[in-house]
This record gives sequence, structure tokens and C-alpha cells, in this order.
Amino acid sequence: MSLRYYLLTLLMFLSSGLVYAQSMDTMLVRVPQSELPLLERNPRLDMLDLYNSQMEAKGENIFGGYSYLLKKTDNYLHIRLTDISEWEALRLNLDGDTVFACIHTVSTPAAESEIHYFTHDWQADPSMATAVPDFHEFWQPATDSLSVRRCEELREMAQQCPVEFHWQNVEEAPRLSFQISTKGLSVEDQEDLRKCLKPVSGPVSQFIRREHP
Repeated sequence: MSLRYYLLTLLMFLSSGLVYAQSMDTMLVRVPQSELPLLERNPRLDMLDLYNSQMEAKGENIFGGYSYLLKKTDNYLHIRLTDISEWEALRLNLDGDTVFACIHTVSTPAAESEIHYFTHDWQADPSMATAVPDFHEFWQPATDSLSVRRCEELREMAQQCPVEFHWQNVEEAPRLSFQISTKGLSVEDQEDLRKCLKPVSGPVSQFIRREHP
């Protein structure tokens, strides 16, 4: 029996309500098309089959190109959807509830991320909120190597740049990392801004919370 048929059988078994025991393989198949529109069901199964066979885990997306499953753990998935976009999903346990936190990042060329939250059965969870760090938390002016005037000029540029974020340390204590994306600026501006900007990261509880009515 191929892994694809095994996965389909597992999906049917788990759909009976044993949601908390579901593997990330099953979860990838169950992700709503609205959240992962580039990948239909069969390509997702292809990617899982190849990944679990320790092969290049690619599946054809709706554009006719290939998407790649880059990493899969017991609670995490990372997919490169296209040359300019990627998707990460992390399964969290918050206050006894299973929550899926999915980050979609697009680079055009600056990278910008957004995060969507879902319940254990992939229903949108509007009660979840992300606290993106304020700009001052990223800013550390390099006045020792740059003039005050140049620092102020760079600060104004950086404030117009988008923020990208990613999951880190997913196999132990997950952390959320934020950084300001300067990819759309000139090489000189990017080099100077590297001296003035720092990433911000911390545990899930620092940035993600449930907002009660």
C-alpha cells in the first residue's frame, strides 16, 4: 500500500473526531483551500509522500510550477509556495486549546508577512491576535559609524518598510521572530540599515494572545 493511500485512510479515520491525535500529514491535507489556494489535495499528498521517503518534496501548484515542502515536524510545516512566497504552520496549545498559527510571507521584493489563526478543525479563530513589535524595538541607530542626519534619513525609510516574521525553535520552545524587510531599497541603504536595525523575537506568549469579548 502506498503512502498516499495510507494518508487518505488515516484522514478518513481521524475525521471522526479524534482531532487532537492528528498528525501534521493529515493536517496539511485538511488545510482549507482558502488558506492554501495554490496547492490542491493531490499535490499536497505528493509532497508528503516524497518528504516521508526522504526525497525532494515537490508538488505541482495551480500555476503549473512546483511548491516544496521544506520542513515537517510533529507540530510544524514549512512550504515554499513559489519563488516569492512561503507558508509556515505551527500547531500551538493555548490555554488547553489547539490553535494553528499560519504565517504567509510574500517578497515583492520586500518581504511582508501576515498570520492567520485556526481552531483544531480549521475554522478561522477571530479571537486570536498578534502583537507586532513597535518600530522603536527594531531601531538601534549606529551613530558611531553614521552621522545623525544619515540615521534620521534611514529611520524615515525604515518606517515605511514592511515587517516579516517567521517561526523559530519549533521543535523545542517555539519563538516568533520579526524583522523589518529592506529588500526593496538600494544596496547602500540596505547596508547602512543593517547597522541600525535588529530583529525582535520572543516566546509565543509574548506576541500571541486570545482576546476575550
